[in-house]
Amino acid sequence: MIGARYGRLDVQNSNIDNRRYTAYVRGVHALSSQAKLSLNYEATRTYFEPGAQVFDKVLREDWFGRYENRSLINTTALDVGVSRVTQYGGEGPQDSRLARLSTSQRLSSQSALRVALTDQVSDTYTDLLAGVTNPTAPRETPVVVFNGSNLATGDLYHSRRGELEYSNDDGRFGYTLQGYARNVDFETLDQDYQEKGGTFLWRWTYSSELRFNASTAYAKRTFPSISRQDTDRSSGVSGTYRVNGRVTVALNAGRFARESTALNSSYVDNQVMMILSYSTGFTDVQSRR
Repeated sequence: MIGARYGRLDVQNSNIDNRRYTAYVRGVHALSSQAKLSLNYEATRTYFEPGAQVFDKVLREDWFGRYENRSLINTTALDVGVSRVTQYGGEGPQDSRLARLSTSQRLSSQSALRVALTDQVSDTYTDLLAGVTNPTAPRETPVVVFNGSNLATGDLYHSRRGELEYSNDDGRFGYTLQGYARNVDFETLDQDYQEKGGTFLWRWTYSSELRFNASTAYAKRTFPSISRQDTDRSSGVSGTYRVNGRVTVALNAGRFARESTALNSSYVDNQVMMILSYSTGFTDVQSRR
């Protein structure tokens, strides 16, 4: 497999505009109908606005082997390799290990257990694109950065994260419990932090027309270098009702609260939203021949 990608990010009144060129090569060998082995090389060169960041351009190269197994009772993906980052104008190439493991084991017909471990280098400018495009290789969960504008800077970071998740769904009631811990070390920013948290999701399908959801999440981050500690708590409920084949009503309510030891950084955000959607009911045209 050979591929290439071009990406560009422009943010008004900021200094994080960038463009990137990515190329990747993969050699894949099928061990069976469910298992695959592959050798992968991926390179991304990122250009920033001249003088806006510490480095005008950065080259990241990933070499890794991947094992994948997908069956009805188990799904596993393991990546092992190295990353090399070249910051032009910096001290020279920097090498770092790359390790990612994600495995999901079905315990019964309605429950499953998932474990995920990562140890890798990532960057804040790729984080910004996570909501609008999918990278060609797995990336980390975006980090938290404080720089006065609440926008990420052009920086690299080393992230180590562990996650454990249990889910149970019988088709009518379902819930998910997830806990994680993470350590983030920035290359240039003096904002390294440790984070731990958890999430609980609950789902109730009353009928094909009426569904309810509820969630709550907790996260605690400690920034030793700036003597700061943030505690985030969020909760929300939502319901969806399909009036008929064309009209659907949805109601969402949520609350997000941050308690911080930093001055003027604590706040509460309450949100309520109602959505009324209408569909024309058009269906795909199929040939009668």
